[in-house]
Parts: sequence; structure tokens; C-alpha cells
Amino acid sequence: MKIDGLNPQQKEAVLAEKGPLLIMAGAGSGKTRTLITRIASLIERGVPAWRILAITFTNKAAREMKERLDDLAGIEASSLWVGTFHGISLRILRKHAGLIGYESDFVIYDSTDQRALVSQCLKELDMDTKIYPPKMVRGLIGQAKSRMLRLSQYKDHLDEDMWDLFLLYEKKLREYQAVDFDNILFRLVELFEKNEDIRRSYEERFHEVLVDEYQDTNKIQYHLVHLLTKAKKNIVVVGDIDQSIYGWRGADIRNIVEFKKDFPGAKVITLEQNYRSTKRILAAANAVIENNPSRPKKNLWTDLEVGDKIFLFNGRSDQEEADYVLAGILSDLKAGVPAKEIAILYRTHAQSRLFEERLRRADIPYQIYGGQQFFERKEIKDVLAYLRVLVNPRDEISILRAMGIPKRGLGDGSIAKISDYAAQEGLGFYDGALKGLREEVFTKRISTSLENFLNLFEEAKIDLKESEPYLLSVELLEKAGYLPMLRNSKFIEDKGRLENVEELLSDIASFYERGEGGLEDYLLNIALLTDMDDEHSENPVMLMSLHSAKGLEFSHVYLVGMDEDLFPSFLSKDSDEEMEEERRLCYVAITRAMKKLVLTRADTRFRFGQPQWMMASRFIGEIPQELLYTEGKTKGNSFQRTIPFGADKKGEASDFRAGDKVFHKVFGKGIVVGIQKDNKKIQVAFETAGFKELHLDYAPLRKEA
Repeated sequence: MKIDGLNPQQKEAVLAEKGPLLIMAGAGSGKTRTLITRIASLIERGVPAWRILAITFTNKAAREMKERLDDLAGIEASSLWVGTFHGISLRILRKHAGLIGYESDFVIYDSTDQRALVSQCLKELDMDTKIYPPKMVRGLIGQAKSRMLRLSQYKDHLDEDMWDLFLLYEKKLREYQAVDFDNILFRLVELFEKNEDIRRSYEERFHEVLVDEYQDTNKIQYHLVHLLTKAKKNIVVVGDIDQSIYGWRGADIRNIVEFKKDFPGAKVITLEQNYRSTKRILAAANAVIENNPSRPKKNLWTDLEVGDKIFLFNGRSDQEEADYVLAGILSDLKAGVPAKEIAILYRTHAQSRLFEERLRRADIPYQIYGGQQFFERKEIKDVLAYLRVLVNPRDEISILRAMGIPKRGLGDGSIAKISDYAAQEGLGFYDGALKGLREEVFTKRISTSLENFLNLFEEAKIDLKESEPYLLSVELLEKAGYLPMLRNSKFIEDKGRLENVEELLSDIASFYERGEGGLEDYLLNIALLTDMDDEHSENPVMLMSLHSAKGLEFSHVYLVGMDEDLFPSFLSKDSDEEMEEERRLCYVAITRAMKKLVLTRADTRFRFGQPQWMMASRFIGEIPQELLYTEGKTKGNSFQRTIPFGADKKGEASDFRAGDKVFHKVFGKGIVVGIQKDNKKIQVAFETAGFKELHLDYAPLRKEA
């Protein structure tokens, strides 16, 4: 095995004696190569491959590790224990299933199976799915298990019905010889804690336990690692405090921060030499991350070139920002940069829309990595279905989609009866439904639900030609229950869906503001845009969220939306811990770039149906000015809000006072904290959306009693 190509710190990590050992590996520092070479070194020194356990966070990483070991001096890695936490746990559980009351051929329930089982339990207990949505219940169960909360620990925090539901769910899992995905790790902990001889046998089996991406472990994964290394302390973990960005899904940064406390005498080796980025890019990353006060000192450096300055573009609007990024990409492609080496990174998925639109119009293939194209996302299709029914009630596909979400008591049986009646009358679904209501041919239950649904569109049609499209759309979705459904959801993914819907609604408002037409014109424009040639390309420009970008690298990176409240997210402002995670996310984003890094922002963004003034992200201010080449101009008063002719005024400054309780159709409930009477601006602190400054001519704002 050759280690001549390794730097001194990598060699030290490869040749170090048995753990406990923490390899603190900075971004782009060759940690995967170091980890693989260490495993090869162990095997070369006589440790059988089957006595090595390597835990990764993805199946892809596990496959890559085995393949690279096979290629490294012909080492046979087939007997190596390598896999994800779930994969390794499942392998052990299959062998000892009988000790925890299961057969070895037990089945694994995915999220769909889990929701089905929860629904079955709800039905058996005669519990209302509107009060206890299956998706919400499944999420609570998963959270409890990842936090290692046993059902008995939850009892004090739940009402009696929910407690009964939890018990029945667990009972049926065992009855059906099933283990849900969240339960796999929980069951292995149960096996080890109830059978000390089994736990000890696996600890003795493994000469060394290696864990990659240790900063991303949650409580139960942390506990499993300790159970496997309880006495021998034969553990080697690889990670980076500065790349801990998954706290929102349960990762606990304390696991890596307190490693030396958990394993007294542990050795720490820091890999700081970066093999990916230019000196200027690394200087920017170091400058940003050093503002996190609680991190141990680490400074990335490189032998690579100094490189170009980091481009910073200050656009007057998000439209101008998107135009600039497109121009930059066109220039990159013309210079011979492969499209797949160009990435657009953004904080929220909703931001992809403007850049997708520009790339489509320029006929540049692109791929949304780890996600869907904007107009393919479920919530966007849902909203467009409502709007299409409004402008064209003959669109039966859209009618049926809108009718089904949120649930309104019109299931397959009811729809079949309505459809059959319409066909008998020689009418389309919508007109047939209206006639059926007039003729009173449906049951009272169907009639009530159907009338409520159709009235949404009948009432909205009255204002279709006169009202501003944004306000009309928001009112329709509000009355339909779609916006409240997303706004009141407890699930993180639904917050992202709400952001996507808000982005779509803002695009409708922007389209109207630019004088391009009303709702019918907008829907036609979208149809033409999404119908453009979208054939698969082997060389697409990559678009992705910052979280999806972790572990990847690109020659040219466009880091967009560098504005306060967008990045860092307004949701992180009240928590020092969350703000530090946002800064780590910025560090991760910057270190994805190899040769060229472009930061972009905008003075104004069309959000929630109106232009909002934006301030430059604090992270830009943390980068030394000598590293930046600034383009565009930030003109504080350059944007003038033009009120369209005939627009309805939604409120006057004199109508509101500081302290008034108000309601906004998108942001929800809030309290007025300030008023600027001269320019009709009002500042509101919303319960869920935080602080917002709104223009009274366009804000759908009303007083609450």
C-alpha cells in the first residue's frame, strides 16, 4: 500500500494506532481517501476485513468505499462490514430477530406502509383523521424514535387517544412481523441492551469501528456507536464541525464537539490542506466561518493557485439577478466550461423558478439535483389546477385534482356519481355538477360538499376580469383551505411547499406588474414554458439547494439569493445555534467552488405579491473586501413602486395603529409594530413569518378583533 501521496496529517491519520481517534477533516481535505487508505492499512497489517466495521451515511458512499478498496492494491473487501446505520443494523437484527420477538424474515415498512398502518389504527380506534392526520402521527412516531424516546416517555405529553394510538401501532407492527424504518435502529438498541452477551460479541468482533460524517449523527446513532465500542474504545470517527448542517432533521453537533469528553484520551488529527479550491475561495470560507464563536480553531489552506477574485453582483431586482446569472453561464459555456461543472446553489427550493425559466428560454439543459423542477412539484401542480379551473371549468383533470386536496368529503364514489350524471346529461363534469345541484339529484352529503367546492370558483369568476391576479389567487386558495393546510402544518417539508406556493403567487403578481397580462395569459405562458424541449442531457447545468450540495464540487459556482431573511433564513434569527448552522451552511456552499465563485443578491425581490426591500446578507459583510470584485450598483432609492391603474387600495395608514392585531392571507396572524404614513408602509411582526414590511396598496391585510 502506497502512502507517499498523502500529506503528513493524512499519513498520521492512516498509521495511528487503535482509537479513540477523531479525524477532523476540513472541506476538500481528502478525507475519503484518508479513510479508505486507513482501512487498507489495517488489512495490510493483518486485520481481517470482516473485523472492520465502516459506517457511512449513504449507500452510494458505502459502494464507493468498497470499489476503491478493491482497486487499491487488489485488496479484497467483500467481507468488510460497510454500510449505513440502517443497513448494518438490519444485518445484525436478521441474525438475532428471535431475541426481540421477530422472525428473521420480518418486513420493513416504508413511509407509505407506515401511513397505511396509522390509518388502520385510527379507524379501529374511531379517531378523526382530521384531528390526527396519518402523516402527522407517522412523523411524531419517527421523531420519538430518532430521539430515543420510548412510548412510555411520551405518555405524559400526549392525550389519552394519542397514547392508545401509539400503543396500537407498536402492537400491530409486531403482530404483522414488521419493523418501520425509524424502528430499525431502535430495535438494535433494544437487542443490545437486553442481551449483553450479543452486544459484547459484536464489540469483540470488530477490531475497529469507523464512522464517517460523525457531525451528522443523531441521538440514537450516537448511542449505537457507544454500544459497539463500550469497553474497547476502538473507534475512529471522521467529521467536520464546520459542516454540521442537519440540525433541523435531528443531527446533534454535540456528538462531535464532545468526542474527547466521551472518549478520554482520544487523539485528534486535523486535516486542513484543501485540494479543491483556490486560495481566494478558501480565504472567503475561513473568514465567514471564524465568526462562529464556539468552533475549535481550524484554517483551510491550499497549494493551489491564488485564483480570481470572488464576483459579487448587486442587482436591483431578482429578475436582474437571474439575468446576470444566465449571462455568466452563457459566458462560461462559451469559454469551454462543461455545463455539468457549473452549479447554481440556493437556500430554498422556491428560488429555483427564476433560474429555471432563464435556462429554459436560453435552451440550456439543466438538472435539479435532489429535487424536482419547479413546475413539476406537487404543490405547484395543485395550485395551477385551482387556477386552471377558474379560467377554464371544462378542464376535468384539473377539477379532479383540485377537488381532492384538501380533502372535502368527495371521494371516488362521490366523483363517480357526479361524473355518471354529467355523462347522462351530455355535459362536462363542472356543468353537470352544477345542474345536478339545481335538480337536487345527489345525496345531501355530496350536495353540501360539492356546492362548497363549486362556489369557490363561481364567486371568484365574478372578479376574474377586474381583480389583481395575485389577490384573486390568494383569496381562492385561502377559501379553498389550501393555504391554511400548508400554513398550519407541523411538517418541515410543508413549510418548503408553502414557500414554493408563495413564489408562484409572487410570479403571478410580477407578471401582471410587468404588463404581460392577467391570469389567463400567465397560465398560457407557463404552459408554453413547461412544454419546451426537456430531453435528458448528459451535460446539464446543476441546480440545487445548499443542503443538497454537501459533498459535491463544481468548477464554477453561483451562490444566489445572498440577502438577509433569505440567507440566513429569517427563521434562524432568534437562535444563536441556528444562526451558527446557517453560517456553516454558507461555509459549505463556498467550499463547493473549485475555480470560480459568484455571489449574487438583489435590492428588491417580488415576494408575497409585492416587491420587498432586501438587505445584503451578513455573510457578504464577513468576507474581506479585497477578495471581492463587485458588479452592479445598490441604489437605496432606485426602485419606485408603481401602482397599476385601477388597482384597488387595500388599506390606508390611518386605518392601523401600532399594537393592532392583523391577519394577512399568506403570513397569517401578526401585530403592527410600525407605520410610515408618507409612503404607506406598515411593519408587522407575524407569528410564523417573522418581521415583514408591507405596502398598504397591495397587502391583503385586515384588522383582527
